[in-house]
Formats: sequence, C-alpha cells, structure tokens
Amino acid sequence: MRIVVFSDPHVDINSKFLQDNNVKEDFIDVLVNNLDSCQPDILICAGDVTPETSLLKMTLKTIKAQVESDLYLFVPGNHDIWFKNPADNSELATSSLDKYQRVIPEICRDIGFRFLPNNPLALGKLGFLGSIGWYDYSFRNPKWDNQIDLIHYAAKRYEGKVWSDVNYGEWGMSDAFVCQYLL
Repeated sequence: MRIVVFSDPHVDINSKFLQDNNVKEDFIDVLVNNLDSCQPDILICAGDVTPETSLLKMTLKTIKAQVESDLYLFVPGNHDIWFKNPADNSELATSSLDKYQRVIPEICRDIGFRFLPNNPLALGKLGFLGSIGWYDYSFRNPKWDNQIDLIHYAAKRYEGKVWSDVNYGEWGMSDAFVCQYLL
C-alpha cells in the first residue's frame, strides 16, 4: 500500500508568489502532478492549504479529480481554520470552531475527502486518525521561562513579533481549552 502524505501547500500564498515572479506554471498544477506521480493508494492532506474557504474547496476538488487514489483523507492545519482572515471573504463560518466542526467537514464530505478528526479510519491493523492539534504551551522550551512567561504565549506576541493565530484563530475559548477539546 502506498500512502502519500503532504502538508502546507499554502496554495493562496504560493499561487500569488508564482504570479508575482512570472513563473508560468500554476502551483496547483505542479502540486497535483507531483501527487499523482506518486500513485497513492491513500492520499492524506495534513492541512495548511489556505484560509480561503472557496479556495480550499477548489483545491481539494482539483486534487480529487486529478489524483487517482483509493482514499482521500484530510486533517486541517491552523491556516485552514483561520476566521476573518482578509483573504477569506466567505460568510460560511461564524468562528474558527465553526469552520473546524462544520464548514470544513461539509466541504470534505461534498468532495469525497474523509475528515479524519470526526471520522478515524481502520483498515485491518492499520489506523488513521488526525487532529489539528493546538498548543497549551506544555511543549515550550523551559530554558526561556525566565524570559518569556505564559502571558506572552497566550497573547501570541513577544517583542514586536506576532503569531497570526492571535488575529485569525477565533475559537471562543483559551488555547488550553482548545487543546483539551481537540485531544
């Protein structure tokens, strides 16, 4: 069995990058051709496709139509659940949690991808499960604790640097609760 896993295509950013640099090939075409050349029996997209709901749908639909596989599995990344991102002008979701619980699973179902967070898969002794995962700061490097406290982690800001999840990841609960919910 050939299992092909890919993540972080960031089709919104990469397509624009290619256009800005006058590259003639479309990023999605390059992605699809590379995936199809692997001849997957199971194809797993491990997220960070795009925050744009319509582009996520179009990308997964294109992959499903042009990459031959027996199974198509999807686990979203943090960029996929971003809400109120300027790039996502859809009115489909009311929050990141809504995107994760309802909108993305509906897109996957409509296109023929299995949304692993809601629907793990067992094939004999082989199992597939997935979760976006989230951070509760337990994996932080303790050597920085005297310099970076938990307030900075929770604020997702430190010395002028900003983690974009603070602007676009709207779960309606603390990171620790999100992490526990996803576990």
